[in-house]
Amino acid sequence: MKSLLNPVVLFKNSLCICLCIMSFMAQSDTAEDYEKALISFNQEEFRESYIHLKNALQKTPGHLPSKLLIGRIFLIDGYPDAAITEFEEVVQAGADINLVVLPLANAYLMKGQFEQIIDLDIPRNANRATQIDIYLLKANAYIQQDNYTLAESQFRHAKQKFGDDIRVINGLAQMALLNKDFAKAREIINQALAINPSNAQSKLVSGLIYQAEKHYGNALIEFEAAYQNSPEDPAIMRALANSYAQTGNIPKASALVSEIEVQGLGSLQTKLLKARLLAMSEKNKEADVVLSELSQTLSLVDKGDERYISKISLVAGITAHLNQNYDVSVRELSRHLNNEEPSTELIAMLAEGYIRTNNNKAATQLLERHENLVLDNIQIASLSCDLYLSSNKVFKCDSLVQQLKQRHGEAQYILLLEAKLLNRRKRPKDALNILQTKLADNKSTDTILFRTGLLASLGRYKESLIDAQILLAISPERLSYLNLNIDLFIRLEDFEQANVLLQKVLQQDPNNLAGLIHQSRIRFAFADLQGAHASIQKVLAMDKANFSALLLSGQILVKQNRLDDAINQLIGAKTVDATSASPRELLVSIYKQQDRLDLAISELDQLLKLRSLESEYIHEKAKLYLALNQPEKAKRELDILFFQWTEQPKKLVQLSRLQMTNNDTEGAESSLKAAQKQAPNYLIAQLEYTELLLTKKAFSEAYTHINKMQKSFPNNANVHLVKGRYFKETGKLESAYLHYYKAYSLSDNFTAALIELYKLASQNVHRTDIMNIFNKLIESQPEAHFNRHLYADLLFLEGDMSQASKHYEKLILVDGLPNKANIYNNLANIVSSSDIVNAMSYAKQAVNLNPSSSSILDTQGWLYTKNNNPQQGLNILRQAFTLNSDSPTIRYHLAYTLNKLGRTQEAKSELALALRSDQEFKERAQAQTLLLELEL
Repeated sequence: MKSLLNPVVLFKNSLCICLCIMSFMAQSDTAEDYEKALISFNQEEFRESYIHLKNALQKTPGHLPSKLLIGRIFLIDGYPDAAITEFEEVVQAGADINLVVLPLANAYLMKGQFEQIIDLDIPRNANRATQIDIYLLKANAYIQQDNYTLAESQFRHAKQKFGDDIRVINGLAQMALLNKDFAKAREIINQALAINPSNAQSKLVSGLIYQAEKHYGNALIEFEAAYQNSPEDPAIMRALANSYAQTGNIPKASALVSEIEVQGLGSLQTKLLKARLLAMSEKNKEADVVLSELSQTLSLVDKGDERYISKISLVAGITAHLNQNYDVSVRELSRHLNNEEPSTELIAMLAEGYIRTNNNKAATQLLERHENLVLDNIQIASLSCDLYLSSNKVFKCDSLVQQLKQRHGEAQYILLLEAKLLNRRKRPKDALNILQTKLADNKSTDTILFRTGLLASLGRYKESLIDAQILLAISPERLSYLNLNIDLFIRLEDFEQANVLLQKVLQQDPNNLAGLIHQSRIRFAFADLQGAHASIQKVLAMDKANFSALLLSGQILVKQNRLDDAINQLIGAKTVDATSASPRELLVSIYKQQDRLDLAISELDQLLKLRSLESEYIHEKAKLYLALNQPEKAKRELDILFFQWTEQPKKLVQLSRLQMTNNDTEGAESSLKAAQKQAPNYLIAQLEYTELLLTKKAFSEAYTHINKMQKSFPNNANVHLVKGRYFKETGKLESAYLHYYKAYSLSDNFTAALIELYKLASQNVHRTDIMNIFNKLIESQPEAHFNRHLYADLLFLEGDMSQASKHYEKLILVDGLPNKANIYNNLANIVSSSDIVNAMSYAKQAVNLNPSSSSILDTQGWLYTKNNNPQQGLNILRQAFTLNSDSPTIRYHLAYTLNKLGRTQEAKSELALALRSDQEFKERAQAQTLLLELEL
């Protein structure tokens, strides 16, 4: 029921006058019982007053003061029928209408008998205050009938007749507010405040106007001022409590509601507010009790009264909604709205109920039927946008936001909607910009909560935590805010603080699902896989379809290497939430680990249905097709990436490398040209393009391109490196040396340049000069192990085995050094002629480190042969040959070993093949000599 003027307040306002008159009338002829009753009434001891009045009326049944006073007690105790009987008898008996009309009208109001109020005549002898009260009561009755035009006419008649009465001005301001003419309402209420700046009712209306305009901070200031001037007015107390709830101050709101109840001023509105606060504090069971009591009270009324039946449906619907019983909520609220004009709050509640019961179509139809409310209410507008976004109708949400902006300008709630829309359009930074500029001073919990989530989604957890702690300061015991803070502390790896808050959660509710999930996350972070698994299993025992628990369980099982069990959990997770990418992404990772690449691709296909043309997924598919050696399918995915990345130079370079792996030189060239077009000064793209030209052996074009780069980057080491490669590819090794050396000179320890110099030195190009470079580097940087390794290899090639051995022996003492197998292998070769035992030891260590290297196996096999164990040598040399049948060195060693075993023909055949090879090998002369010997 809508209410502008509280009947109890009107009753109390008239009480002072009537009691004075009654006291005067009773001075000489009122019985002692009435006097006692009057004293008890004034002390609000209504039960004692009633007993005295019953005594008085037994003695004098027609005693009008007693009848009038007992009628008021009936009214206070909630028996309007009995009160009306007493008041009507008093009127018929000729009592002063000024004493009776207001309590009688209030009784009619409580019964919903609005026509009776409207039909009241204004008595000729009614005083000014009574006449104004009757106009106000009639206006209120019209408001209950939703006839705002006639209601406003009552206020205007009163203003015309009595001038600037502050109650009438307040009423006119409320009418403008009901008609959503906020500017007019503000103008009128300012007139009232000019008359009396501290009038509690004017402050109340001013606060309601601010609240309607979504200026919640200003509304709170006005309500607090109204409360200071009229601390016992339940309408003001409820408004202030609502305002505290609106701004997230649940403790203060709850304290006010308790105060209202202590005063015995409970009402439908008060009980609904109490239920709301309990629900906001996540005490839904208590909310259910309150609303069930109210529903039971309403169920005692006449079943034929449709308005009361509608109220019962309203209470049942709200109760069910607060307790998340959305099926019942939808049924009851729908029944209520069949008989009543919908309010914005109920439309929002019903729409949410439809959404929760997976009936988005009904929710959309409901909101479209009430489009006028959508444009006037932030909650409904937000729901509409969410529905449009969930059905991929982003343009509709965008259109709605634009209409809201045209109608209301850049009101704060519209800006918040716009930020949400930007975030859903994958523009979180733009959304955050609105929050941090235009909404920087907005202190509403909705804004803070959205900003918290947005910052977290951007990985800005420290900033997100600041907002989360503001929310927690507003409601320190609220479980959702506690869990939000725990989540952020975990993300920031502040597990100590996370644990402190977690204990508060589990102390309040040991079976809190979010808390148990956080407990599992913390244990998981500390590699307590068993404990993490136990916590998450507790969650799943209570809720088998908990998405977060299934996902986390899958992650834990992956760490435990229980991949098949993990797959089962993740399949469960994606079944619960088919729109979430996380379980499918983890399944892709598992299937890749199991080399089940077809299944990984299948999951990626499903992910692409969720996020159409998501480049990350297409990229992954392309790599999987490359691994499966399916070049055509890989090319298809890479071509899609080209069109997606056509304006992203770095991505295009990355793409070109995959295209080269797929032998798609033409595609790689297109990607690199596009990258250079987008970023003409992007050197990496130019270098990669030059490398591609060299791979294609388009030397003339490559040379032109290199010279162009040199003009833009004259002293860039990478440009000289690629120019060195050009000269090397075209056989101009001296020029190649000059540019490789220049590249090294421009950038100390330029590894790529040092490797190229090493390669030239290996071909005996400027070997001495290059060895001097490495020698100086080692002297200045003795811990530069990679450089020492290259230098030792050059010494080995130069034949300086003594110096090479010294450096190799230093290197094998370095823990974790890569390619240590080659070092052991070279040491084995160095000492093979002087210390066969150590040579065999080195060779064995080399094989242990890299058992699949043909050259390392060749060394070990050759050493066995040289150490008079040709049979073992042959076995190992066969393995080496299997790994590299093209090596003339291995063929020579095989031939030598076969000859040792007396298998001359086979030896001759291997020797012939070794000598026929175009490759150079050190033992060619020995192979020729052996072949001649065997042919004699």
